[in-house]
Amino acid sequence: MSARFYGKYKQYYIYMSQHRSLRAASTLGGKRNVLKRFERTALLEKRGQRKTGDKITGLRKTKPEA
Repeated sequence: MSARFYGKYKQYYIYMSQHRSLRAASTLGGKRNVLKRFERTALLEKRGQRKTGDKITGLRKTKPEA
């Protein structure tokens, strides 16, 4: 932490770096390995492992397409 003095008042300027994991998703460029629920249902329906209208809870584990 650095401090600058102006008369009797102190002003603190705090400079912090940002962790790599908190950068924007577009800069990371990696493939996600966890799918959202709507992505999982679409993938299971595409594979024929789920029908439209089936209950949404208790979905099978899925791996994203490579």
